[in-house]
Parts: sequence; C-alpha cells; structure tokens
Amino acid sequence: MSGDDVIMSPDRPVFMKRRGQVLPITEQPVSGDRVAALLTPLLSSSQAQRLEAKKDVDFSYVEKSSGHRFRLNMFLARGGLSAVFHSVHGVVPALEQLTLPNVVPSWCSAKNGLVLIAGPTASGKSTTLAALLDAMNTYTSRHIISIEDPIEVMHRPKMSLVNQREVGTHTRSFAAALRSALREDPDVLMIGEMRDRETIHLALTAAETGHLVFGTINTISSEQAVERIINAFPRAQQEQARSSLADVLRGILCQTLVRGRDGVSRHLACEVLVATEAVATLIRKGKGVTMAALVGAGADAGMQSLENDLLRLIKAGLVDPEDAMAKVKNRRDIEGARDATATTQKIRIS
Repeated sequence: MSGDDVIMSPDRPVFMKRRGQVLPITEQPVSGDRVAALLTPLLSSSQAQRLEAKKDVDFSYVEKSSGHRFRLNMFLARGGLSAVFHSVHGVVPALEQLTLPNVVPSWCSAKNGLVLIAGPTASGKSTTLAALLDAMNTYTSRHIISIEDPIEVMHRPKMSLVNQREVGTHTRSFAAALRSALREDPDVLMIGEMRDRETIHLALTAAETGHLVFGTINTISSEQAVERIINAFPRAQQEQARSSLADVLRGILCQTLVRGRDGVSRHLACEVLVATEAVATLIRKGKGVTMAALVGAGADAGMQSLENDLLRLIKAGLVDPEDAMAKVKNRRDIEGARDATATTQKIRIS
C-alpha cells in the first residue's frame, strides 16, 4: 500500500494519509519512547539543535535501501516527538502533463519579473515549481538558483546550470540565501516559500534588478496573494511595496486539487492572473478586491477564474460538483452546473 504521508505520533498507531484519507497501518499504538528511538537517529547534530531550539524541523530524508526520498517534518507535540514523512516522487512531470493553462509556460521565457505560484497546503505548488524549473533547465541556458525547505526533487544540469540550496543544511534561512544569491550572478531564482517580510522584500528587489523570480505563497486566490505580499510590510512601506509589485509582477497561478469522481484521482483546477496594465493599476491603487472581476473578464489575456476551471472539470465529468463547490467562495456558478448535470442524469435514466 502506497501513500502520500506517513504520520508517527507517540502512543498511537502509525497512520498513512492516502489521497486525503488517514488510515492506521499498524494495529497497536507505538510508545513515545519507541517513536523517539526511531526518529532521533535520523537527525544530524545541526538538525537536532534546530529541533531543540524551535521545537520543529524540516529536512529531506533518503531511505537508503530503496533510495526513496521524503520531506520530513519532525516536531514536539503532546506526548513527545512526532513526525510526518511526505513521499517525494523523484520524477519531475513535464509541464504538458500538468495540464496548466497555456499562458503559464510562457512565463518561463520572461527575462525578469516575479511569478507567484499560490494555493493551499498540499495543492501541488512544489510540483508545479519543479516542472517550471525543469522546463527552463531543458530548453534554456541560464544560471538557476533554487532555495528550498527542504530539497524535494534533485535537478541535474541540462542546458542550464542549477544550484539547489536547502534551508538549514546549506543556508540559515530563505532571506540569507536570497541575500547571497544576489551576489552569485543568477538569471533565475526559485524560492520554495515566501513566508516573511525580509524574504518578500528581497524577492521584489531581485525582480527589480533584472532577475526572473518564481516563488510559492500559501493563499487561495490571486487577490489574497497580492494582499499577503503588501501586508507583509509595515503600513508606512506599503505604498512603495504596491508600486514595486505592480512593476515586477508577471503573473499569479493559484491552484487547487479536486478529488476525481473515481475517488482515486485528483484533478488540477487553476485561477490565472496575468499582470496587465489594468492589473498593475489596481495593485498601485490598493484595489485588490476588484481584481476578481478582471480575472473573470481577462480570457483574451490568458486569465481564467477558478470557478470557470472547476466548471470545465464538472462538464467533462471528471469531478463531482459538490467537491468542486467546496473549493470556492462563490458557489452559485458551480451550483448551476450541478443542477444542469443532475437534470441531464435524470433524462438519461428516464
């Protein structure tokens, strides 16, 4: 039985999370002492120090006998040491396999600017980022520096030179790695997560100084992604942050995964914001709340709303309307599609 995550907690069975469902894979609970004995040897001395100081630590782990890679988060919880092993697939999917909107691959050919990959946890952002990096590595000759926490996929140099740095192993933080990267003559910077003001500020600076920057951010819409960037700064600096973001933004891909009708597969649904002049003006004026209307009306520029992409999946019979509705705030368009689907099914039955 294969799954996405293995979860170990003291005095509980070992659980596996597979396609959104959490199931026990051992009959008996594992004691806290036994969990600690299994997990502690996996830590290097520096990782043990980080766990002691911060009470949690992320790092990559390779199971030696199989060569399988995991993203491992170890943390202290009630009862003792716990861990989540997230399975990392070593094969990077081609962009074509991800069924991304056509405008997204074109961002790889930009000379500079900022591209944001947004979405909730476990929505495939890391996979998309890895596929974009692989495409540039395959078809362009550039110096690419990626900063990850931890490294999930190993990228071998093809046409490009790729340097991968892992937070905690090769650098202290995303911000420290970015400051260093600006002195290392990169063409492209990949930032595993834009999670704090200093990292966001340095990413904007890098984009303004002629670099192409890709970064992930945990938000559920393009509008939220813009607000997250701006609100990372003190109020006195937000006007300048809006101006900088408006100047450098190339686009935002906000993605989510929807369970398929078969209960096994998952399908990608996306919102796409392309940084047109109209979008830049809204960002400068702080009118992000009206951005959704531009996205919905921007098909000619390559934009698409999440609702419309979910409708595509529903009409294709790939996902259940109820599962699709759980992914959006505005349920009316999806409810209309559900009613239409139900009517069609009744006609077929009769």
